[in-house]
Amino acid sequence: MGGFNLPLFILFLLVTVIAATSLLYLSELPKLVVFFLAPLASYFGLFGISQIIDLIERKKGPYNMQPGEEANLGLLKKSEETDLHLPEKPEGHSCPSCGSNDIGLILYGFPSMTKQLEKALKNKEVTLGGCLVYDEAPQWVCNACSHKFGKLRIHA
Repeated sequence: MGGFNLPLFILFLLVTVIAATSLLYLSELPKLVVFFLAPLASYFGLFGISQIIDLIERKKGPYNMQPGEEANLGLLKKSEETDLHLPEKPEGHSCPSCGSNDIGLILYGFPSMTKQLEKALKNKEVTLGGCLVYDEAPQWVCNACSHKFGKLRIHA
């Protein structure tokens, strides 16, 4: 969840005033009832619209993944035998927080759980990053202090 969103709050107030004005002039409800109904109506109206927009954005997003599909974005290669090929860690790659060289790759998406992936997870060579991939997503995780760092190289 983000912090306070001023434009959204202004939109909420505007919709509340419009709803209150409409309820006062178009209905015979008491002012006290309108005082409680108008903010509720604007909240649920804006909430519904935001849910519809969110669903539309998810459908057209560039990182739409299906279950079993690896959203590795060019970091891992999946061969036809479902072998897991991890990229080499860059020379001198260490955690910027604690300096440890014990780091692992963050794998995003819905990977197929193979024996190679289970072994890589157990050895902390790979950590699952979840199914949502976003701009500025971290590429590495420190196994010593859990600090996430680096930036994914997103390949289309």
